[in-house]
Amino acid sequence: MYLDLLQPVLALVGLTFLVWLRLFMVRVPLIMSRQIDVNFYVVKEGAPPPPIERAPTHHLANLFEMPVLFYALVAMTIACGATDPTTVTLAWAYVGLRGLHALVHLTYNLPNHRFIPYFLSCVVLLVMWLRFAGWVFAQG
Repeated sequence: MYLDLLQPVLALVGLTFLVWLRLFMVRVPLIMSRQIDVNFYVVKEGAPPPPIERAPTHHLANLFEMPVLFYALVAMTIACGATDPTTVTLAWAYVGLRGLHALVHLTYNLPNHRFIPYFLSCVVLLVMWLRFAGWVFAQG
């Protein structure tokens, strides 16, 4: 069953690399065309990059915020042998919502629309943690 839980982890890792690739595909041409001064990245001072570059930059950073709790939870769930079908389903829900959040953020980027999948993904993650905590306390 733990292999089933690793599949959404791999999907989230894949999403992270896709966002990184999107950032690379946007940032490099802007630097090459001198629309971004490469020195901005030295000390983060000066004119900020255009919005088309900022969304993938911010989204990539965002994928190292709440998802860290997801990765930690999956590792502990597997290590403790607490994997069950509900956890796998919740993990896929979390990753799907993060994917939807990325899609909105990297396309039309309307904050009200972006907030919904972000908030729901956080609720799913909280439910996963509460279930795991309940399992831990039930063990001893």
